[in-house]
Amino acid sequence: MCTYNGVKYVKEQLDSILRQTFSDFELVVCDDCSNDGTWEFLQEYATGHENVRLYRNDQNLGFLKNFEKVLGLASGDYIAFCDQDDIWISNHLELLFNSIGDNMLACGNSLLVDENNVELGMTLLQQEGIVHLPKNNLDIARMIFLNHNPFQGAAMMFRKEFIAIALPMPEQANYHDVWFAALASFMDSFVYIKAPIVRYRMHGKNVSGNHQIKSSQAALGQLVRSHYVGNRPDLLAAIEERGVLKTKEQLKYGKAIKRYFHNARSKYTKLLNFPFIIANFRSITTI
Repeated sequence: MCTYNGVKYVKEQLDSILRQTFSDFELVVCDDCSNDGTWEFLQEYATGHENVRLYRNDQNLGFLKNFEKVLGLASGDYIAFCDQDDIWISNHLELLFNSIGDNMLACGNSLLVDENNVELGMTLLQQEGIVHLPKNNLDIARMIFLNHNPFQGAAMMFRKEFIAIALPMPEQANYHDVWFAALASFMDSFVYIKAPIVRYRMHGKNVSGNHQIKSSQAALGQLVRSHYVGNRPDLLAAIEERGVLKTKEQLKYGKAIKRYFHNARSKYTKLLNFPFIIANFRSITTI
């Protein structure tokens, strides 16, 4: 767990972690120079809990660097990341551990709640308008690169050996969950649990109704977005540099995504992506 000025919510998260049905774990917390009493609260809370280890940075590192640091402090064979303001379902660790199998990474769904922990009536998948997820991991990787990432870092568990591949994170990675999910799915070593394992606090954001859209709308939206590539080409290049694209299928998917990015960079060629979108519509849009 990374903490920074989270004293308002962190107790609920800590309580939910220590009430897990799976009890053989350590909780490693690294505070990034909080100034709202979070550090003092953590010190008091950890008293009497031998499996809680606290660290505090000498200077503020920022979220991603603090995240990398706390991963290096973990000693277990499996690592689960948690946000300071969410609440874990009681069998969060048990479900992830029983599901990961031989995979590098397992991820679960999240139930959306407001800042007062009142349920908003939908899961994260429903908010994202996702009716189904591709069963093929390479299709999941393509969905992440060409559409969006619905996988929350705070709902992930991964093997420690995955860290040697995933870290350091690319400088262009704005979010660790996108990087981890894309890398593991491209490695064909990703498994997903549709059951909610986290109460994902939305901090008063207005979330209402089911955001699912019609296929025709999704196709138009994908065409409109076909010119936007953001940091995804850099992330794909970083995955190639890690040497995980080895099989014929992995190389095929990587080449197709790079061609999509190449076409998207010019208004004269971006329409060439439309046949590709139609041919792979369901696995890209997840409608």
